[in-house]
Amino acid sequence: MATQNVEQRTTKNGIRYRARVRLRTDKTAKGYYEESKTFKARATAKNWAKNRAKLLDVEGIPQNTENKSEYRDVSLSTLIEMYLSEFSDNLGRSKEFALKAIAKRDIGIFTVSSLTKDHIIDYAKERRKEGVSGYTVYQDIIYIKSAVGVAQEKEFQVRGNTDFILEAIKKFKADFKSNTPKSERLIEFKANERIELPTKSEMELLRAELKKREEHQSAKIPYLDILDFAIATCMRVSEICRIQWGDFNKENMTIMIRDRKHPTEKAGNNVLVPLISGSFELLSKKFDQHIKELKEEGKIYDMEDLVFPFKSRSVTAGWQRCRKKVIEDGNNIQNIRFHDLRAYGASLLMDKGWPLSKVSKVTGHRDINVLNNIYNRLDITKIALEDFNDRHNLKNK
Repeated sequence: MATQNVEQRTTKNGIRYRARVRLRTDKTAKGYYEESKTFKARATAKNWAKNRAKLLDVEGIPQNTENKSEYRDVSLSTLIEMYLSEFSDNLGRSKEFALKAIAKRDIGIFTVSSLTKDHIIDYAKERRKEGVSGYTVYQDIIYIKSAVGVAQEKEFQVRGNTDFILEAIKKFKADFKSNTPKSERLIEFKANERIELPTKSEMELLRAELKKREEHQSAKIPYLDILDFAIATCMRVSEICRIQWGDFNKENMTIMIRDRKHPTEKAGNNVLVPLISGSFELLSKKFDQHIKELKEEGKIYDMEDLVFPFKSRSVTAGWQRCRKKVIEDGNNIQNIRFHDLRAYGASLLMDKGWPLSKVSKVTGHRDINVLNNIYNRLDITKIALEDFNDRHNLKNK
């Protein structure tokens, strides 16, 4: 029986839906026959996939595909270039940068089908000698895995699979379990915890610089709205830049985050979150403004229109420039990333006395321990000040 699925993709032309139908068969070299097609609407994609699956179940695969080898040998660097070309609009800035760097390294010369676990181990040794952290090496390997993982898909038709990477990871895990000293481990499966949080004064400096950038005559991105929305909802910038007006439920004061980041579920992890701390009022105002502009332009409301129609990397690039400007002006601020706003927002909720179980409904964490260990970044100075004030009957500020 043919299987079917529909996945949402972010392209240069907006949100698109790729329908895919696959039928297991021993009549092709790769063991299955597959068809895919991209549509503007999810419903249309589902309907096409359903009909194609039924047709394949009845008629079988087209005869001209039988016993035809579609695979070819290419180098890892070539595959990475193909992968970046196909998925560039859906990749994070760090992943894209890392893959481009990996493609230029020695490992990129080898054909994908010839790679073994030893190539990955040698790559890890080389990177560690260069002084990078074990977790950075692990991220590199996962990025390689994501590119090799699509090698046999219709868009690429490259000979190779991820078995050699999985074997290398097993070896790394064995080292970890055998209590190999941390200094001798080639990779680390967890990043060092980041404990810094923006202070109130740092946020005021950044807000002032973002406002200047936003008010520039050529500016289009509403940085302050995105900043306030990010802090209030604890959403990632990539999530913010892909929410649609159809995801906004004004009556229930909620927003649907589609395909929210999850350790195992790469697509379909749709999460409903509450609009709190002013985010509901912010979206309501933007919605009314959006409807007004559509009427003035004679356009029809489309539920798939993006609330913040900007590339996430453009937003983070503006953030980085503003941070750099604040530092150049002589302010000694931390290396605050836009992603730190997620932890900043979560910490504000914890300061209000929200229990972790309630905060997790906003941040989307299913593991309360992760939320507590990483996002509950208590200010050591604040703890000392509150203790001093309590002991001397002074009012905490």
